[in-house]
Amino acid sequence: MAELVGGALLSSFLSVLFDRLASRPVLDFISGKKNELLMRELKLKLLTADKLVDDAEEKQMTSPTVRKWLDDLKEAIYCVGELLDEIKSEALRRQLEGEDGHSPAASSSTSGISRSESNPSSPSDEFHNSLEPKISNILGVLNLILNERDVHGLKEGVQHRPQERTRQTTSRVDESAVFGREKDKKRILEALRLNDPTGPKIGVLPIVGMGGIGKSTLAQLVYKDVKGYFDVQAWVFVGGEIDILQIAQMIHGKITKNPCTITDLDLLSEELEEVLTGKKFLFVLDDVWSEDYLLWNNLMTHFNSCGVHGSKIIVTTRQRSIASITGTLSTHDLQGISEDDSWLLFAKHAFTEDSVITAHPYLEVIGRKIVNKCQGLPLAIKSLRGLLHSVLNRREWEKIWKSDLWELPNYEVLPALRLSYQYLPPHLKRCFAYCAIFPKGYNFKRSTLISWWMAENLLQPHRKEAMEDVGSDYFDILVSGSFFQHSLDELGRLCFTMHDLMNDLAKFVAGEFCLRLEENQPPNKNLCKTRHFAFMEFGGHDIQKFEALDEAKHLHTFLQLEKGYKDCNKLVLNYTLVDLLPNLPCLRVLKLSCHDY
Repeated sequence: MAELVGGALLSSFLSVLFDRLASRPVLDFISGKKNELLMRELKLKLLTADKLVDDAEEKQMTSPTVRKWLDDLKEAIYCVGELLDEIKSEALRRQLEGEDGHSPAASSSTSGISRSESNPSSPSDEFHNSLEPKISNILGVLNLILNERDVHGLKEGVQHRPQERTRQTTSRVDESAVFGREKDKKRILEALRLNDPTGPKIGVLPIVGMGGIGKSTLAQLVYKDVKGYFDVQAWVFVGGEIDILQIAQMIHGKITKNPCTITDLDLLSEELEEVLTGKKFLFVLDDVWSEDYLLWNNLMTHFNSCGVHGSKIIVTTRQRSIASITGTLSTHDLQGISEDDSWLLFAKHAFTEDSVITAHPYLEVIGRKIVNKCQGLPLAIKSLRGLLHSVLNRREWEKIWKSDLWELPNYEVLPALRLSYQYLPPHLKRCFAYCAIFPKGYNFKRSTLISWWMAENLLQPHRKEAMEDVGSDYFDILVSGSFFQHSLDELGRLCFTMHDLMNDLAKFVAGEFCLRLEENQPPNKNLCKTRHFAFMEFGGHDIQKFEALDEAKHLHTFLQLEKGYKDCNKLVLNYTLVDLLPNLPCLRVLKLSCHDY
């Protein structure tokens, strides 16, 4: 990922639209026609919107009205894309049927006008006439949306730096509040204490895992346990781009126990070399985001001139790609804690004393169901325990259990995982948001998802890159950032899945534009904006659920995602083919088979 800080999700949608509006087929098709000026005006409106989306995407997290504004804008952008699909299809039809109005014999816009005047009811004019009200309608909607900018306080060109504003870690840790990390701690301690004379002078050990998994906590545990083994220790919270001067100042200040005021990096490097000469050190660089290899190499140049063989650096990061850049020792891939340890962590803080469970046994039953939703993510567990601390009302516990976790107030894991999403560049945000179609726990195949991305025009190749290669690169980045996780299907074959909370994040980001039907849940929202639809297996009596799809006239995706290997429901298949598909002109992805293999 070349960009450290990602732009707004809609920036990518708009970028694709601008390219399509400027494409030769579209320009040729509208050149000299009555809708040419309207299309120019449409582009200007979209350019204005593009300047607002960065500010709006940040503000939507705390403002439901801004989130609604973004959804309205996204709907308009989808409509423009579908309009361009119509133009492209009509241009291709004419070319195939020999009706291309831009052949050498009919290249003059003047001759085109004269033909139009002599034959006002020609198919060409009928199509252009049908475009005019559609373009005008979109322009009207865009005008309304852009006129609301001041109401929401949206500013042009405002770019927010993704960050957790209250986050700042230290080396301090409460060990009594940590569960299930004994094996991880032991493995890292062994690596830190190993002094291989044939190994690198400074061993760099990356700890990698998704946001909220406990990377910093694990580093704090080992940092505390090795005191006395290393001559010098320093903890630095990086939290973004690597600033070599700032890191060096913080390390110097920790070692000398005085704030460092040296601003000359060369002088500061000499000072560090002097205080670290003959000493074995341990530095922790917590929460690293930069994938700049040259920057990291420059930082290591300063460290390599200091200390003695056997010195170590721990790097915590969410990105496996950063681990491959920084690590000289084996990467520690941190996983979630066990179900039992998750319960111990939850119970320690949710109940004021052990007697509470004895007096209210139903709380443990519901509590374990709540904990299971967190899938071993310590931050999620700790956030929930804060919501239920000292609460004994059964109804409140059941409310938490049945709620979408992203809807809960003051739920700390939301900003933690959202930060990973915010650091994605816009084109990857689109690909990730598309994955909201997957039910929780669903296993998907790499090649299948890439083919769907291709069909949805979500990939942006450079020059002559093959689409499959671009999709593979996108996929690898999302795996590296823990958006996707390795899994195995029923036959033991490699596939991928999403952590439930990542799935919730995708659903939160996709909003009204993605609908998945699961179990016996009927559609419970307005489907006019829905573009992507997926469903699990239904019985024949559930066919009425699909009648609601009559509202979803603009579906791009229709997926049957059944678990296992069962025969397709013939009623569903017949309804889809006969009653539904003829009314879905925008469809790009159709899957009716019961499995992907």
